[in-house]
Amino acid sequence: MANQPGSGKHAASSGAGKRAARRRASSIATAATAVFIAVAFIAAAVMAWRLSSAEHNTGTTASTAPDAVAIALAHTLAQPDMITSLEDDVMEIYATHNDAAKLEQALEEAATREVPLGDIEPTDLDAISTRAELQTFSLIGEEAPSLPENATNAIDAAVKAAEGLGDAGIVFFDASTGNGISYNAGAAVYGASSFKGPYAVYVCQALVDKGEITLNSPVDVVSSNRGSIAISSTSSWATSGKTSYPTGELISAAVIESDNDAYGMLRNQYDGEGYDSWIAELGVEDAPRDPLTWYPTYCAQSSAKLWVNALHYLESDEASSAWLAEQLKQTRTSFIRDGILSAEGGRDAEVMDKAGWISDSDPAYNAVCDAGIVRAGGRTYVMCIMTSQPDCTEARTNVAAIASALFEARGALE
Repeated sequence: MANQPGSGKHAASSGAGKRAARRRASSIATAATAVFIAVAFIAAAVMAWRLSSAEHNTGTTASTAPDAVAIALAHTLAQPDMITSLEDDVMEIYATHNDAAKLEQALEEAATREVPLGDIEPTDLDAISTRAELQTFSLIGEEAPSLPENATNAIDAAVKAAEGLGDAGIVFFDASTGNGISYNAGAAVYGASSFKGPYAVYVCQALVDKGEITLNSPVDVVSSNRGSIAISSTSSWATSGKTSYPTGELISAAVIESDNDAYGMLRNQYDGEGYDSWIAELGVEDAPRDPLTWYPTYCAQSSAKLWVNALHYLESDEASSAWLAEQLKQTRTSFIRDGILSAEGGRDAEVMDKAGWISDSDPAYNAVCDAGIVRAGGRTYVMCIMTSQPDCTEARTNVAAIASALFEARGALE
């Protein structure tokens, strides 16, 4: 594993050309060249002229125009790719309010615009490196970020600890910038219950919100759709005397409590209702419908694709998206949440995730994994940690340590 990820930088190129044009510019220090300053002053002059036109046409006073130009120039120097959007905001706010304070607020809001979430798609993750080497990457075609040495060493140590018990793969990125960190992202790991989160997204996104079913639609305890796997005959679901349960009740139990039988009933009922096409559209090739198991063996790269799709869905205004987000915030077991709580700035973080864990006599079915969405400090991150460690206290601690180290390195991804 490389101690210095600077040599392992990787710029993801898929669909990057159009997105890179809309990326926020580099820092003021690198932007303040003689040529750029000249462009900035030209932009400010154009804005001043248009402000004068607004004064003439609306009858407003010109008292705030110099302040507006000064503010606009400062923000233009800081964010050169926003000249057009800032100019539009200036004209709209100034013409409407003739208010310097509101104008400054509007400009500050405009200057913090970043990569629209819609610019990052699940298939963009295809371009990241899958090597067993600590890498940084950009999903929008820009230069990959550099990690400070202390962040590199912390992630390196946490991953090595996990690799003492099994394989480990990670993907972590800032959804606002597309900048991220990966390690061994193509390593195939038994996902165990970590797949329950993405499957819940499938049911809500592809079935509930498409009008095929509702959260109240009954799910049979024994389904005729697929009889190769049955839920436990001794489970409370099977012994209650009921023949079906509402879809939403089963999703809550599968996500929050990680209930295997609730999840199994959902898969029996809904696998044949469009799962194959849904997973294919996301570009996930290692989690196909399998009549012999509900739990796929997949990699951190695929997990990241699933959670990019989840992020799109959970931030949408679809009917069930807010409801599902609340379920994912309440997961009883979360190694990501445990790790972030111990990290600097982690106390106020919000985590929507699903973990998986199992220890088996067959090493192919050992897993301690966690993946999901982290919100902290006004930013959103996707974090996926897949390990083939057998479930034990040490393995859980190792995954939490990886989550903590990744979270503490987030500043380098802005």
